[in-house]
Amino acid sequence: MTDSATASASGSQRARAITRAAQELVAERGWTHVTVDDIAVRVGISRRTFFNHVDSKESAVLGTLPQLTEAFVDQLHGPAEDDLLGHIVRVAAAAASAQGAGIEDWRRLHHVLVANPDLIPRFKERVETLFAELVGHISSRPDVDEQQARVVVTAAAAVFQLSVEDALDRPGLGAFAERIETNLALLRDAAGPRA
Repeated sequence: MTDSATASASGSQRARAITRAAQELVAERGWTHVTVDDIAVRVGISRRTFFNHVDSKESAVLGTLPQLTEAFVDQLHGPAEDDLLGHIVRVAAAAASAQGAGIEDWRRLHHVLVANPDLIPRFKERVETLFAELVGHISSRPDVDEQQARVVVTAAAAVFQLSVEDALDRPGLGAFAERIETNLALLRDAAGPRA
C-alpha cells in the first residue's frame, strides 16, 4: 500500500471513529449537550485533528451517508449488470460498505435520530443532496432522461432503505447484501407483468 493510500485509509478510520464517538455521545447526552471538544476528548484527538477529518459537529454525527467517490461515479456511469435499478442499488451498497458503514453504524444513527428529532431535517437535507447527485449522474447516461433518473433513483432508495430496515429490525433474514437482492427481486416481481 502506498503512503498516500495508507494515510487515506487511516484518515477514513479516524473519521469513522469520530462519527462513532459523536453518535455515542449524542445518544447518551442529547444533541445540544455535546460539543466538538467532548467528541475530540472521547476519540483522544485534538480539536484541530477533529476538523482535519470532519467539518462540524453535525457532520460528525450524520457522517454515515455513502459518499460518491470518483470510483463510484465511474461505476454509476458504467454498464449495468442486469438493469439500472439493480445497478444503482448495488453501487450505493458498495459505497456504503467501502465507507465502513455497517449495521451497527446505521443502528446507532437511527437511535440518535429517534432520540433527537431536531436532527431529522438536517439528515433529510443530506439525503436529498445525495439523491440529487445520483439523479444528475444517472440522467447523464445517454439512454436515461431526468424524469427516468428520478424514478429509478427513488425506487433504488426505497429498496436500499427497506434493506437497511430489514437488517436493523429482522437480522435473521440474512446479510445486508442478501436483503438487497431479495428486495430487488420482490420489487421486480410485484411490478412485473400480470396475467
